[in-house]
Amino acid sequence: SALVRDAFVGQAALQIARKNFAEASETLANARTILKEFPPNGSQLFYEGLVESGLGRKPEAMARWKQVVDQFPSDAVVPQALYYLGRSVIEDKDTGAAVGYFQRMTKDHPQSTWRNELQLSLVEAMIAGLPA
Repeated sequence: SALVRDAFVGQAALQIARKNFAEASETLANARTILKEFPPNGSQLFYEGLVESGLGRKPEAMARWKQVVDQFPSDAVVPQALYYLGRSVIEDKDTGAAVGYFQRMTKDHPQSTWRNELQLSLVEAMIAGLPA
């Protein structure tokens, strides 16, 4: 089931890259229907979040990344999920929430290169928000 889910998510990602958004959305929906008895692991949820983001469905993407962080805290993709959550709230101009994700990453994943990326994004957002 894990390989099948990976194949579906990979196919959806490829369809997004080809700008076949309707097909990607259908592929992801089919995967969830066919594999409903087999819950996804953290990595699969993370990549489903990337697909949702590519489809322009930010709330769904963020929900997947939050699931990764909350349900699979020791998964290797957690720093990436925190990064994408932080970037998403920065886009919404919510630097307070972004700081929270950065603090969590600093506490739980201090050596992650994703921590550095999120820190840079956060600093850029704060600088952009300063009055001229």
